[in-house]
Amino acid sequence: MKTRFILLFSIIFMKNISALAFTFEIKSNGIANFNTKPPFDTLQWVQNNIISNKQNFIGGNFTALLNTLPIPLKSYYTISPENTINSCTAIGVSFLPSFEADPDNYPPGMFLVTLIIVWQTPIPLSECVEIGKITKGNWTGSENQFYGNRIIADILLVDFTR
Repeated sequence: MKTRFILLFSIIFMKNISALAFTFEIKSNGIANFNTKPPFDTLQWVQNNIISNKQNFIGGNFTALLNTLPIPLKSYYTISPENTINSCTAIGVSFLPSFEADPDNYPPGMFLVTLIIVWQTPIPLSECVEIGKITKGNWTGSENQFYGNRIIADILLVDFTR
């Protein structure tokens, strides 16, 4: 009886250890592990293919830029400077979900890739706010349709390094 109890206890213990190891492996491969290098360098790709070649996108619609992205956009925010009342002059787009796209969530030296897309013609702020209410800053097909035909005036890469 004692042997069966020890055997049963050992099996349960080993299963718990393997479950913990699996959980640790998932967490260590997630966004919280800042020491591992991701398989795709988003910053380098954006610098080499968008920022260095932004003249290819300026004057064209946003869909052309979206179609070149190797990974999808996940979140965005509207930009409405004080001197352009009731107009959205640009959007900031990120490859991370909105809850992860805050630069304060990352250690110094880790570069959060955010692009600023400046529109040739400002968009009425009420229209931007309306679509933003629905998706809460998450990039969806609705944003593709709404912003896709807008003409790009400039593309900037935000530098969050501290």
